[in-house]
Amino acid sequence: MLGDDGRWHLRVDETLVCGENPRRRPRPAEQGRFGHEQWCYWWTDGAAYRVQAPLVSSSELPAGSVWRTVRWTFTLTDTVTAPELVPPAELVPPAERCPSAEARTTWPAHHNPATPLGRIRIQLAERFGTACHACGRGLAAAVDHDHRNGLVRGVLCRNCNAKIDSCPHVSGCPWADYLVDQGNAIACQ
Repeated sequence: MLGDDGRWHLRVDETLVCGENPRRRPRPAEQGRFGHEQWCYWWTDGAAYRVQAPLVSSSELPAGSVWRTVRWTFTLTDTVTAPELVPPAELVPPAERCPSAEARTTWPAHHNPATPLGRIRIQLAERFGTACHACGRGLAAAVDHDHRNGLVRGVLCRNCNAKIDSCPHVSGCPWADYLVDQGNAIACQ
């Protein structure tokens, strides 16, 4: 849903799942208004800005390190985008979404037709749908490919993408069936 802060916020059923802290779901701060927060960190060595500093203890952080937490409130508008009704190339681009680690794992991926990966995502979504091609429950977020031959097998939810290659089964489980089904594989261009 579009918020009056100019960002699109992810709502699943009646729950907002965006917002930086996944343990603290956004709740109305006052009638109709929601509170959000986002933290960021950056440092500089005097020559360039970096998002992450070298691995050191917190007492040894570089002098140019900066932490910020930004908090804001917003009201949801009546403008809704239903992912299952929108062509994959027209989903809300990441730059317009509420900046949230939680939402990135549940929001359908934006398919930019100007990039090779975007074109592959569009082909896969049109051919097989936007649900995870292995479990069928999660939203397809990651393009999966066979590391041995480079062929794209499908798109997976974050959970399946992280664990599918460790599946010990030959058949009978969704991951094994997905891995055996090479009919989904397309050449990665």
